Amino acid sequence: MFRRAMAVTMSLLLSLPLWAISSPVGTIALGSKVMVGGAAAATGSSLYSGDTLAVQPDGKASLLLTGGSRVNMSPNSEARVVRDGSLLALELERGGMAFTSSAKSLVIGRVADVTFRPENPAQGGVGYVIFKDPTHPVFYADKGDWLLTTAHDGNNLILRHGEKIEGKVTAQSQDQNQGETPEQAQKKKHRKKMAVIWIGGALVGTVTGLALAYGMSECTTGSGPGCKMASPVTPQ
Repeated sequence: MFRRAMAVTMSLLLSLPLWAISSPVGTIALGSKVMVGGAAAATGSSLYSGDTLAVQPDGKASLLLTGGSRVNMSPNSEARVVRDGSLLALELERGGMAFTSSAKSLVIGRVADVTFRPENPAQGGVGYVIFKDPTHPVFYADKGDWLLTTAHDGNNLILRHGEKIEGKVTAQSQDQNQGETPEQAQKKKHRKKMAVIWIGGALVGTVTGLALAYGMSECTTGSGPGCKMASPVTPQ
């Protein structure tokens, strides 16, 4: 009986994709006053899918992810790292982050229902997002063009190199589905989905303290080809 149970367990493990088996998705290459899952994490600590990183107001963190991409988090930031199939996603809750994304290590960012990634994954890029206050994130395309997709309406927006755009995080009410009981609908009202609506169009970006602090910015104030307003593109 024991051997049979072991055989079944092994067969189940072997049937899982490699990423489903718990394995690190990266490490903290440089960390100062960083918490992972509520516990202090030192430089060299491994990161796993589902980990939440919180950087103290006087701390900072640089993450080295599988494949070579890097993510730098500003002081007083919080983000969750999630393996999404073959991709790694960084879900920013507060603060700011700057990251490189390469063809060998594609990393996507998320804020509320916005997903942002290089428009051309084969070329990669450098992008960053900063919360100017708890409900207003600002997205920057620092190197290469970036594609931003809002899930609530399925719209895409392209930020050209040197452009930035501001959004507002807002709660979206969820419609009642057929077959839901009044009790289920009432509970659903308390689980509002957070979405981002854009404030105006994209403008020429400027170098920020976050990018300068890590030496990642390739934009200069008022320069770059991003002088045109970004416009929505039709989803493919």
